[in-house]
Amino acid sequence: MRGIAYYGLKDYAQALHFFSNYIDGAIDNDGEEWVDAFAALYRTLSYENLQDEVNMKVELLRALRIYSDRANAHYHLARLAYKSADKAKAQELIREAKTNFKAGYYHNRP
Repeated sequence: MRGIAYYGLKDYAQALHFFSNYIDGAIDNDGEEWVDAFAALYRTLSYENLQDEVNMKVELLRALRIYSDRANAHYHLARLAYKSADKAKAQELIREAKTNFKAGYYHNRP
C-alpha cells in the first residue's frame, strides 16, 4: 500500500493519489461495497490533512454507508459536527463511536 507509506511520510497529496487510484478503481470494477474500510479511512484522513473538509465528509459518509459500524468514521464525523457547532449531532456520533469501539469495530495499526 503505497498510500499508507506516503501517509506515514506526511506526503498527503501523494497518499491521496494512491488511495484514490485504489478506491476509485475498486468502485469502477467491483462496486462500492468492495472498497477496503481502512483505505477509505486513510483517504479521509489525507483529505483532513490537506484541509479539504468537504471531501473528508463525503468520504466519511461513504464509509458509513458501506461499513455502518466503524468507530473511526463516527468519531471523525463527530469532530466535523463539533467544528460546525452542531454539538447535539457530535454527541450522538461520539456515543455511536464508543459503542462500536467497545464492540471492536475500529482500526488498529501496530
